[in-house]
Amino acid sequence: APEAVWDSLARPERLRAWWPQLTLEPETGGGFLEIRPGDDGAEKRIAGTVRSWRQPELIELEWADEDWDFTTQVSISLAEEGAETRIVIRHDGWEAAGPDAGRLRDAHQDGWQRHLHRWRLYLRSTTGG
Repeated sequence: APEAVWDSLARPERLRAWWPQLTLEPETGGGFLEIRPGDDGAEKRIAGTVRSWRQPELIELEWADEDWDFTTQVSISLAEEGAETRIVIRHDGWEAAGPDAGRLRDAHQDGWQRHLHRWRLYLRSTTGG
């Protein structure tokens, strides 16, 4: 159910179970911070602001890697589809990256696929779905 999926984002202990590098303040105006190893092994920080928090259907984030001079927008929406929940992640605003836009978009798309995979495995292990 969307509520169970939402709960895996909104409750810090559940979020850490599948995305341990992320700290998220679950409210409009809250912040988030992901600290993870970069490609070179050095610590990398991704941070931003929760622009919208509409339980249990939508989270919108203003998102930027620490070495960017621009921000992007991420939306995570949940919708009930029969006995399942559809999760849609959109990450927009890449045109602000200039000539690096395609490379950055592709790298983040790969990252979102990894997050979705871990999230799916976590939800299946906790809800039996």
